[in-house]
Amino acid sequence: MSLLLATLTSLFVVAPEAPAPPSLTKFPELIELVEAEYPTELAAKRIEGSVLLALTIDAQGEVQRVELVETSTPAFSEPALTAATHFRFSPAEAGELGPVPVIVNFRYDFTLRKESPQIDPELDREPPPPPINFVGQLRESGTRAPLGFATVFVESLVRTSTGGTMLVHTSTEADDSGRFALRGVPAGTLRVQVLSQFFEAFETTETLEAGEIIEVLYFLERAERNPYEVIVRDRRPRKEVAKRTLKMEEIQLIPGAQGDVIRVIQNMPGVARTPFGLGLLVIRGASPQDTGVFLDGHRLPILFHFGGVGGVTSVVNSRIIEDLNFYPGGFSPMYGRASGGAVELNTKSAATDRIHGEAQLDLLTLVPITASVFLEGPVSDDPKHGAFVFSVRRSSIDGVFALASQILDSTFAAAPRYFDYQLRYDLPLGSDGKRKLTLFGYGSDDEIVVIGADSIGPDSSSPAGTQSRTYFHRFNPSFSYRDGDTFFRVSPIIGADFTNTQTDNSGSGSGFRFRLSAVNAGLRVDAATRIAPFAVLNAGGDVLYVRYETESELPAFPPVKNFPSPVATDLPTRRDQAEVPSTAASLYTELQLEFFDERLKIWPGLRLDIYDFRSEPSDILFDDRLLDGRTLVSVDPRLTVRYDFSDRFAVKGQIGLYRQNPFAFQFYLNADLPLQTGTQASGGFEVELVESLRLDLQGFYRYANDIPKGVSDQIVVDGQVRAVGLLPILNQRSYGLEVLLRLEKRWGLFGWVAYTLSRSENKDDDELDWQANFTFDQTHNLNIVAVYELGLNWDAGLRFRFVTGGAIGSTAARWYDADRDGYSRSFGDRRRAPDFHQLDLFIKKRFVFDEWYFELYLDVQNVYNRTNTEFFIQSFDFKTSVPFPGLPIFPSVGLRGVF
Repeated sequence: MSLLLATLTSLFVVAPEAPAPPSLTKFPELIELVEAEYPTELAAKRIEGSVLLALTIDAQGEVQRVELVETSTPAFSEPALTAATHFRFSPAEAGELGPVPVIVNFRYDFTLRKESPQIDPELDREPPPPPINFVGQLRESGTRAPLGFATVFVESLVRTSTGGTMLVHTSTEADDSGRFALRGVPAGTLRVQVLSQFFEAFETTETLEAGEIIEVLYFLERAERNPYEVIVRDRRPRKEVAKRTLKMEEIQLIPGAQGDVIRVIQNMPGVARTPFGLGLLVIRGASPQDTGVFLDGHRLPILFHFGGVGGVTSVVNSRIIEDLNFYPGGFSPMYGRASGGAVELNTKSAATDRIHGEAQLDLLTLVPITASVFLEGPVSDDPKHGAFVFSVRRSSIDGVFALASQILDSTFAAAPRYFDYQLRYDLPLGSDGKRKLTLFGYGSDDEIVVIGADSIGPDSSSPAGTQSRTYFHRFNPSFSYRDGDTFFRVSPIIGADFTNTQTDNSGSGSGFRFRLSAVNAGLRVDAATRIAPFAVLNAGGDVLYVRYETESELPAFPPVKNFPSPVATDLPTRRDQAEVPSTAASLYTELQLEFFDERLKIWPGLRLDIYDFRSEPSDILFDDRLLDGRTLVSVDPRLTVRYDFSDRFAVKGQIGLYRQNPFAFQFYLNADLPLQTGTQASGGFEVELVESLRLDLQGFYRYANDIPKGVSDQIVVDGQVRAVGLLPILNQRSYGLEVLLRLEKRWGLFGWVAYTLSRSENKDDDELDWQANFTFDQTHNLNIVAVYELGLNWDAGLRFRFVTGGAIGSTAARWYDADRDGYSRSFGDRRRAPDFHQLDLFIKKRFVFDEWYFELYLDVQNVYNRTNTEFFIQSFDFKTSVPFPGLPIFPSVGLRGVF
């Protein structure tokens, strides 16, 4: 009675918000097809048709869900839905992940059997296929990305020999590059329809002349949210006890972060809030310099422009970052020279399909403050020639300040300016995709000039001007090889750092000039391979040479006096020059052991660090012991354990030693400083409460000792007074509980609730009691982030923060110190600053065109204009104090064009 024709279409589509999944290495194949019952009334009327279904197929090939996408006749829908629930497929596979769930489009055609007439065998010959006369390509609107596996339907109105008309249907499926071709499409007016999951249905008309070939290019607009979305999750084993991974799609929508990957970290558990949103990472009570930020394995010399003052953006454009992994503690022995946390930034490989570009302008209300340009793509049509990524940003704050000074006829001018760039080139070596050469260069340049015109003059002792400039450059080529479980990368790096600060004064003895330059060169090697069915070995190391050179003009130290010797004395200017070469080398190894069907995973690791410091002779602020050199060695064992009771629940724990070396200038003052040691332990569990909603809870403890602390003691060496400078007498401890409730993007909504309950304390070696660690001892720290797709290319995000005030010192006693001609005080019991709370809002609108799209966004911090106290300003005699408020309501606007 009936002949069943089935067509499998659009095999695999990834949700628009999901990261690019691993490619399918095996598509699902239909192995059992159940014939649908042909509706009797339609068969009697000889009505034919088709039904387009969306089938959710699990990793075993079973159909778990059937949804109706489109039908030509409603009566065909129910039989097709019923039959499809009994289909069976061979599972889809994605490389090392093995079988994975997917969603497929399945077109079920209802066609009546036709009686075959008796034909002379001599005449029964296969007619030649009709020519191809309708070809085209499908792309996504705005991004121009190829749209593969979409179904193209063409409907033609054809005149019959009897003078009537009939509809002729032709269909095909686009390949993975979005190209399609149709044969024998009848001439005339054509109705074209394109269907693809996660995209709005596309419909248009074309006119085809007899003997003509049509070539078309169609752009489909991505749907806001699609109920058939599929995310293939990478089931590679999680390792670190506390690892927070952020996606670029999320980072660009977080209120208050201005799309900066580093600033988003400040919303994670374990991270203290810094005053005025300064660019500092205070993680689990550790000082900002105790946390390392690594770009492609190498540590960044600075993290934020202007040292983070004013909450300025980080020195690396987030657009070049593929992913970010944040470890508040317990990180792998792969990273060292940090006793707090670690931030791992991995740059993206260049796109090879076509040229992509982006231009962005950020404004403070209506004042432009930053402009940036981003480009990536292949260098030629031949993929063997490689591809590039380029980014450049420059602030326009200096121009705004200069214009304001002219308009206001001001005698005071400040011209802050920053600039950064990144350029990466990827060249594949060989045709198997296993080897790659990467050339990567990046740098940053900050400068601020402050001029007070009224201060210039022979009788003035006020600063006439201050100039400060800090910049660095890095060149980081690398060679990498990857084949299954084997990975190898060798990555040399060379660079230069420079800092110059000077103040021009006409007052006696008050000039200041400091210049620091450093050249560095290093080599890093990382490798991994499976050495047994249950064991993977990771190993590597690095060597880094840095040569510091300093030049300074500083006021001399005041002489040691006994009251009532004269207080006001002219201090001669001391000029000094010094060179401090240093070398650091490391080796690390770590095993990944898997037992009980990979449910129990153990990572024992060991890191060896060797440091060598020495110096040339100098006249001031110099410890002679550094002439003979100083060598320090550390061996840091680390252990991480994880047990997965199921795919949705796991427990984990970690313990280890983490050491870091003093800075070169600290050795310059005291060559006897030891390594700072941090002992870390943490443990907890994570559970998937419902699909896409995961709870991560853990407790932590950190103890650090031998931390250098500035002291005011002075010693006399060869008749000269020299400051002791630093002593390793400070101890720190922090402990608490971190909670992260995170919703992966689902139905257009994502976000998290991050809560930290903690205590951060310190004490000197000669003290008995632990004291609250001032500003960053924040008992309660709550961050709530939620971003939602409103529809019609609108996105909105909210961030609410509540932080209990940090500890501040109270004055127990105060007195006038005649030697220093000023008041001094002693501290009493600590008290708390007022609580901080703030609501931030982010709204973005995207305007999509065929070849590009444009985004307009508004970022408003402190929406309800809360007056938060950042710190207290003491009067000159410590008798009174007044609160210093934080930022009021702070709107900024951004414009971005992407192609």
